[in-house]
Amino acid sequence: MIGAAGYQPRPAVTAKIFELLNDPATPMTSSMYRDLCQGFNIEADQIIGDLSLRASQYGLSTPLLNAVYVNLQVYLQNR
Repeated sequence: MIGAAGYQPRPAVTAKIFELLNDPATPMTSSMYRDLCQGFNIEADQIIGDLSLRASQYGLSTPLLNAVYVNLQVYLQNR
C-alpha cells in the first residue's frame, strides 16, 4: 500500500520514531516547543499549517492537527 503522497509506509521506522517521541525520559524537544516556552514567535503556518494543507489536498481528515493549528493561532494572537 502506498501512502497519500506516494511514499511507501515503513511500519518499523514509524514505530521506532513513535517510541522515541513518546519516551518521557528523552531530553528531545521540538524547536517550536522551545519557542512556545520562551514566548517567542512560532512557525505555525510554515509547519502545522503546511501539514494541514497537504493533508487536505489528499482528502485526509486531520481533526487533531486542525485543533493544534487553532491553538497555535490563539497563542500568536495573544503574545
